[in-house]
Amino acid sequence: MTSFSELQRKVHVGKDKKNEFGGYSYRTAEGILAAIKAALPEGAYVTLTEDITEVAGQIFVKSTATIYVPDEAEYTATGYAMHPITKKGMDPSQITGAASSYARKYALAGLMALDDGSVDPDAAKEPYQEELPQVVLDAVSGVLDMDGLAKVWTGNKQWQTHPDFQKAKDKRKAELEREAA
Repeated sequence: MTSFSELQRKVHVGKDKKNEFGGYSYRTAEGILAAIKAALPEGAYVTLTEDITEVAGQIFVKSTATIYVPDEAEYTATGYAMHPITKKGMDPSQITGAASSYARKYALAGLMALDDGSVDPDAAKEPYQEELPQVVLDAVSGVLDMDGLAKVWTGNKQWQTHPDFQKAKDKRKAELEREAA
């Protein structure tokens, strides 16, 4: 059985749509919902509900996305979108539909913890790489011989796959080999 946290890790929705006028990429509520449905474990389901609410004199569409996972729990997130009274070129039902779609998109994105910043981790080409602490780099550059380098390398197993650690080790190794020659 897939847990909710596993479901969140499985669901990746890139910004596959392009607004040519505004020059930005975006994802849709429909795209997010399709990705969620495809990843749901057996017996789990998702619901969306909406309400109209007033906040500080403004009208908003409030959308609530809920995922029910059997033998686990239900998980909920809410998204809001301002509902203008009028919008040029749109009739009232189109205005409500646009606000509703926007609110659903943010409820679903929040539920799946999808980032909506300018840098989309779901679309990243390279995996996130934690910054190598300066103290580790200083330890590599401060060794006096190959034995010291080996000790720093084996003492920092968690950093051995980090490209900066590998480069620093290789650079110091080359320096020590030149000094020994």
